[in-house]
Amino acid sequence: MANKKTILITGVGGFLGSHVCERFVNAGYSVVGLYHSTKEKARHLEYKKNFKLAKVDIANARSVSNIVKRIQPAGVVHVAALHSPKPIESVQSFFKANVQGTLNLLEACRLHGVKTFVYSSSMSIYGTGVTELPVRETHPARPYDFYSFTKLLGEQSCEFYAKTHSINVVVLRYVGAYGLRRYWGALANFTSNALQDAPIKIDNNINWDIVSAPDIARANEQAFKKAGTLGFEIINIGSGKEVNIKELAEKIIRISKSASNIVCGTKLAKNPASHFYFDIAKAKRLLGFKPTPLDKGLQQYIGELKKYNV
Repeated sequence: MANKKTILITGVGGFLGSHVCERFVNAGYSVVGLYHSTKEKARHLEYKKNFKLAKVDIANARSVSNIVKRIQPAGVVHVAALHSPKPIESVQSFFKANVQGTLNLLEACRLHGVKTFVYSSSMSIYGTGVTELPVRETHPARPYDFYSFTKLLGEQSCEFYAKTHSINVVVLRYVGAYGLRRYWGALANFTSNALQDAPIKIDNNINWDIVSAPDIARANEQAFKKAGTLGFEIINIGSGKEVNIKELAEKIIRISKSASNIVCGTKLAKNPASHFYFDIAKAKRLLGFKPTPLDKGLQQYIGELKKYNV
């Protein structure tokens, strides 16, 4: 008998996983958070009575089955993934983490009667050079590296278990995210420089779709609640709009009241602009998802950085 309030969340030691975990804990769920190598980003939740951490390698089928059997969760929210391997890592590392780990979780759900599964996927599934905008869920999958390839295999594993073993699975494909505990990427670098009044350098003419980590966390809770009525669905999660990278830098400077200046690299004028943004009509219709406006999201993010002196 599944515990109706207990949720198993993977990848809680990572950027997005920590935000998803925080959302469920603060909503009153009893959460068991799995981590593999580090729990640093989830340490702020350790004092919560309804949160427990467990070190589990999801690539180990027995370990996964044992913990699912022991806690009997109402559902699994699977955020863990290997993104960019270190030089010493290999394609096998990607496969073990992103495919074998997902299969182990799905099989444990089948064995122990867990019927709700939310899977974190990625915009990288669609590939590069996408011209049909906004990008809908029906756009062909064209993975371009081993990360996107293994995320697609994870999605296909979810679909197989949903249709063969009647597990309710919602796949959420995310655009790039920003928020506390992310220390890499253009937006994080822009913000860090702005808070130090340092120059912000822009080399590429990019127009992209970005979404806040708290929005992604909210989408996961919405998907978890609706999974029983959805069966199997793939849903885009983003803002549904594109923002130019220079405009983004200007917003960050304005909101943070920074004295930073923008330095445009020589490539900027030479390279044609690239564009990417999601159609999120399905997320709005099925989940009731409503993204936070970019200015408001940046205000919250920058305010938190200043508050915690990050």
